[in-house]
Parts: sequence; C-alpha cells; structure tokens
Amino acid sequence: MASDSTEATSEEERVRKRVYFRERKRILRIKQIADRQDLEGTIMELTERLQMLQLRSRGLRKPPSPLSFLQWKDVAAAIQEGRNESIADHRKLNQLVFVSKSTLESMKRWVESSFAPVAVRRTPSPFHIGFFALMV
Repeated sequence: MASDSTEATSEEERVRKRVYFRERKRILRIKQIADRQDLEGTIMELTERLQMLQLRSRGLRKPPSPLSFLQWKDVAAAIQEGRNESIADHRKLNQLVFVSKSTLESMKRWVESSFAPVAVRRTPSPFHIGFFALMV
C-alpha cells in the first residue's frame, strides 16, 4: 500500500516535471522567434540606412581622375594588410622550423643512444696476423 502511494507521487512528480520543462521550452521558443524577428528588423533598418549613406556619399564625391583610380589610403591599407599576412606567415614558418629542428635533435639523440659504439681496432690481433700469413 505504501509503495503504491510512493509510486503515485513519483509518477505525479515526473508528470509535473515533464509539464514544467515542456512549458519552459515553449516559452524559450517564443522568445527565440521574437528575438529573431527583432534582429531581422534591425538588419533591414541598418541595410536601408547604409544604402542611403552610400548614395549620399556618391553624390559628394567627385569622379576619379584617369591617372589615379585608387586613393592612396586604399593602396596603403592593402599594402599594410599584405605586410601583416607576410609577418604572420613568417612567424608560422619560423615556429615550424624550430619544431622541426627540435624533432631532428631528439631523433639524433635517440639514435645515438640506441646503438652502442663499436670499438674498431687499429692494429690487427694475433689471430688476424696468422690468417693474413696463410693468405699470402
């Protein structure tokens, strides 16, 4: 009897939690839809404002002369951007060289430690002298 009431309360608890989370998700979906619509409206307003400012800007500008189609500021910005990219590439390559050299040194040490040095005799042993005497 007690287990039946415990099961009933736990089942009611699960149902309440399920209803709570379902309602919470529904509210979040509504909020997300409202936020999205708000952002889309802001995008439309800003796009219209940008177009208006671009039209106004075109009216104030004089047409470029045939000798200088690009303004020096545009050229300077492009050169600066290229320089920044080159510096970043140079740093990456230097780092790659450093890592490669470190790996090479580690591999050299490993190879040297893996193989015991072989002793080479400069003078022939008595056994070799006999062998050479037989060959002559």
